[in-house]
Amino acid sequence: MLLPCPVGKPRPPAAPLVEIGLDEKIAEKAPAFNFLAHVFDQDIANVPLVQRGLRTADPKRHHSHLGTYQEIIIQYWHELFDRYMSR
Repeated sequence: MLLPCPVGKPRPPAAPLVEIGLDEKIAEKAPAFNFLAHVFDQDIANVPLVQRGLRTADPKRHHSHLGTYQEIIIQYWHELFDRYMSR
């Protein structure tokens, strides 16, 4: 889906527009997304909960730390792999 167009060849035609209402599911309206439609539906369903959580956060902190813990773990594994691969 995200590969660049081949050099020297015309772009493929644009996909048709699909409008999805607030009370509609992506999985039902855009079946071409296959399993990703369910992921998008879940993410969209979680947005009100994320917004509520941001509103209840400490007002002295003007930013959120989304995924900080996960990022630290990923950084640790990269450092570990680099250390072992450099031996």
